[in-house]
Amino acid sequence: MNNLMDYNFHSHTWRCKHAQMVDDEEFVKAYIQNGFKTIAFTDHTPQHPVIDPRKNIRMDFDQLEDYLTSIENLKAKYQDQIDIKTGLEVEYLPELEPFYDSICDRLDLMILGQHFIRRPDGTLVVMGSEEVNDEDVERYAHMVVAAMEKGKISLVAHPDYYMLNRTTFGPAQKKAACRICEASLRTGIPLEINLLPPYKLNQGIIDKVTYPCADFWKIAAEYGVHAIYGLDTHHLPQIGNYKDSIETARKLLSPAAIDRLHFVR
Repeated sequence: MNNLMDYNFHSHTWRCKHAQMVDDEEFVKAYIQNGFKTIAFTDHTPQHPVIDPRKNIRMDFDQLEDYLTSIENLKAKYQDQIDIKTGLEVEYLPELEPFYDSICDRLDLMILGQHFIRRPDGTLVVMGSEEVNDEDVERYAHMVVAAMEKGKISLVAHPDYYMLNRTTFGPAQKKAACRICEASLRTGIPLEINLLPPYKLNQGIIDKVTYPCADFWKIAAEYGVHAIYGLDTHHLPQIGNYKDSIETARKLLSPAAIDRLHFVR
């Protein structure tokens, strides 16, 4: 498999408060310069009502119109050079469904990036935090599968995100992987190999990668799921370094496993 990549359906903007502070157009120009044919802006969704109280995680609700207008303007301006899609990266909770229903007609796609779960007592737990336990991993899989079955999302971003800051892949983690892969096959929704951690590893920003997780993708390969690469772009240099990120991901996950996946692009 070659390392050419002419699409990316996972790209953020400055509005999420943790991406590079540059105009949206600068990302478009960088994608064009690197040979991309199709991209989607899928910035972290605002929430209505607000569920996740953390700061510097997502755009404010009153920034949504500016975001949608900006992308629509770029679509028109660059329509002869690149296909630009308007999207959001969303989390699933039942109480957020009315908002997603109200906005979906203005979007080309929604991708699922489940960054937290809710326990039965109402506690919101962020994946990757020290308090995450095996029961939370099971809840994560349940929420991802529930979102897929709703039929509104186009792909699952970093489906192995539950491995963030975890080093043990035990029975609970295997069960979660199997549930997610089974749902992917059943619904036809592809799973994303997230290239942000490999990029950070190459740049010396981190010294280890806990996702994408080799054990998860070995199971995904056994299921033969549909897969897609996602840059999870927050910074312009990620676009020019995409080949190195793919190569690093292949080494981390094993080329043999990746080559058994069915890539949709």
